[in-house]
Amino acid sequence: MNKSKQSNSINIKKSNFVRIPSNKYNTIKLDIKEIRQLLGKDICMRDLFNDYSLDMPKYVYPIINQAAMMSGACYTRNIGHLHSLIKTRKFRSLKEWKRWYTKRYSDNIKTAIDKLYNCVLKLMYNITEKNVKILKKGKSNLKKYCQMFVENLIFEKTFVGLKVQEIIFKKVSEIMKKDFTWSNTKDDSSGIDGYINKIPISIKPKSCKIAKKPGVKRIIYSINSNSISFIHTI
Repeated sequence: MNKSKQSNSINIKKSNFVRIPSNKYNTIKLDIKEIRQLLGKDICMRDLFNDYSLDMPKYVYPIINQAAMMSGACYTRNIGHLHSLIKTRKFRSLKEWKRWYTKRYSDNIKTAIDKLYNCVLKLMYNITEKNVKILKKGKSNLKKYCQMFVENLIFEKTFVGLKVQEIIFKKVSEIMKKDFTWSNTKDDSSGIDGYINKIPISIKPKSCKIAKKPGVKRIIYSINSNSISFIHTI
């Protein structure tokens, strides 16, 4: 019986375990020098690290943000498929992207602002009395705030977001020694930003609250004053 027990027992040694490399899920920090190397001359570095936060009263931004989701004001049917538009050309600066888009799609901006503004006005009467007073007091500025929100999304967030995605795709491809490809319009609408070695990838800022799609690898990044950090989990 003792022999039987011995034959069925497991001899626990360090060699029984496969060690996972310590850098498998490591945080990668890219400084300005490396970012410039990855993008070459295709970027005005200042545009990546500017602060694009919107200056609005405390309760206005979350209400406008909610109205944007409810109204669909900034959906592709109103403002176009921004990622596809910006990928068709190598915009070196935010100014170039603004000038190019405004010249061709100024009506889209106006449509999105109007839809958002109308939704905010309707939403005003379904929120707490405290917020209604704040919004009514600044009602003359509401459309200006809606314009700020729409233009920030179309210009700053889109430009910076696509450039950061390009940086991360190039860096991870370099690490994995595999090529990357951008997603097409259909995949992009499904939350896939591109592929590395046929693996669907979603690259989002740390503040993103959108749920990850099943089967899609997500890379989370943050932009600091002079660097970009992300967690490499592929």
